[in-house]
Amino acid sequence: MPQPRQLIELVVAFVAATLLPTLRLDPELTGRLGDIDPLAALGALVATLAFAVRLQRMDRWGWGLLVIEGAGFALVGPTTVELWAIAAGWSILAHAGARASGREALLAARPATRCVVRGMTAGLVAAALLAAGIEGRRASVDFGELFTHPLAVLAIAGAAALGVGITWGEHFAEVYGTGGERAWLLWLLWPSAGAICLTYLAREELPTWALMCLIAITLATIMGHALVATQRPRAEGSGPNQLGPHLDEPPSGGLLEVVQLAPSLTTLLVSVIFAAAGVARLLA
Repeated sequence: MPQPRQLIELVVAFVAATLLPTLRLDPELTGRLGDIDPLAALGALVATLAFAVRLQRMDRWGWGLLVIEGAGFALVGPTTVELWAIAAGWSILAHAGARASGREALLAARPATRCVVRGMTAGLVAAALLAAGIEGRRASVDFGELFTHPLAVLAIAGAAALGVGITWGEHFAEVYGTGGERAWLLWLLWPSAGAICLTYLAREELPTWALMCLIAITLATIMGHALVATQRPRAEGSGPNQLGPHLDEPPSGGLLEVVQLAPSLTTLLVSVIFAAAGVARLLA
């Protein structure tokens, strides 16, 4: 089961994605609160939470959760269902691949690959939520239009990068064991790239205050991750600006906890700004 902190982060991200005020793919889509279909919004939220729970327990209960997901997204619209089906199929195939041949399975043997696979899942879920935000307001969007619209592509790419960053942090000890010092560089890269994509997206129509907040979050992410990386344990003889030889032991204790939580904090802060801007626009 996801932890309460993870569920809170997911709900905030759900609000941010479905109320994304910069995405206007349909001329009939307006920003009034009354345009939202309450049943579609509730169905999409329940389906999203069920998706998150299923990712962490792919057992016999997982198939029941799969039915709940499909029923929830079916209340929204056809494009949302199509994108959910792709995301659900990808997550099932990834889980099956991890268990296919025990310890020699690709995803089990390469933690970095597992992080990228989960990041792609986050991008597909983000695409489904973007479609839900449009179809849940009684408008329409085509599958192809969503993946060719520049703003939608930026949102999906940013969500995927943040998804990889979160997983990279959570499994940093494993990633470091196979990737060595390069794990630190990529740990900084993924959340920074996601924040940059979403900040660039925000410059289109978000209020100035939201854009300034996102710029500050992006700079804080880059500098904060870089500062944490300088605290990593070093082999004897390596300088402060050198990666140095690979140490057998990954970081531990408080440093490892910071490494695990930092990408999630970036994602939460970015989601809060987008959610606040979306709500403010609806109520204005």
